[in-house]
Amino acid sequence: EQDLWNLKLGFNVQLVAEQNEEIKFVPAPDIHFNLELIEDFLQFYADVTGKYTVYSYSELGELNPFMAPNVMAAPVQTPIDFTIGLRSTIPAGFEVNVSTGFGSVNDQYFFVNETFKDLDNNTLHNANTFETVTDNGTYFTVNGDVVYHGTDKLNFGASVAYINYTLENQKYAWHVSPLTMSVYGGYKVTDKISTRLLYEYRSSAKARNADGSSKALKAINDVSVEGTYAVNERLSGFLRIHNLLAQKYYVWNGYPSQGFNALIGATFRF
Repeated sequence: EQDLWNLKLGFNVQLVAEQNEEIKFVPAPDIHFNLELIEDFLQFYADVTGKYTVYSYSELGELNPFMAPNVMAAPVQTPIDFTIGLRSTIPAGFEVNVSTGFGSVNDQYFFVNETFKDLDNNTLHNANTFETVTDNGTYFTVNGDVVYHGTDKLNFGASVAYINYTLENQKYAWHVSPLTMSVYGGYKVTDKISTRLLYEYRSSAKARNADGSSKALKAINDVSVEGTYAVNERLSGFLRIHNLLAQKYYVWNGYPSQGFNALIGATFRF
């Protein structure tokens, strides 16, 4: 029956003013297809989209707080992104979503250490700030998520994401972990006390040395826990403990993460 499937055909057009003051139109597909394989239980979907994204300095700084103050990233264009997947809602309170896809990208940025020469003007060294390099290429992705929220007391979930870039010029997708995973669980002990446990994994990423060679950053295994006590509807206190495994790792080359650390605080809602 037609109610079991849905097709949307369209495209988006962005009007972009470039630095040379030229105006150009950037079209992108906007196609979505959904098919109920098992009604109200299992759905197949396929999406073909594209986008043109302009990043501000503050947005880049949220990704990398050690970025140099003079960095300007070019707009990133994704001419096409194709994704297919399956999603399911299980009556017991589970939601599952798995997908795979590929696409092309122009001027995708990656963070690398800034470099400088010594007093002899012949030796390059890594600086303690980061700049961006851009490249064109393609990517392949696999994603999976499962979420449980069947009761008011218990919720948990897990996600896994894999991405592989094939680039024209850069040897690696710098500071990008191909595989990331997370598992979390939350439990409401009483009406006032709740807890949350989180495990995160990032596979080894590549960083670029000053001489152009590469180094592998250690894979990351991070465990954190949080407890919250609600005094009333407006006021609550919390305790957060990060890096329970006390691992020494680097998200950004040259900047070691904090070891075992804790944060105590309170929140007030107006």
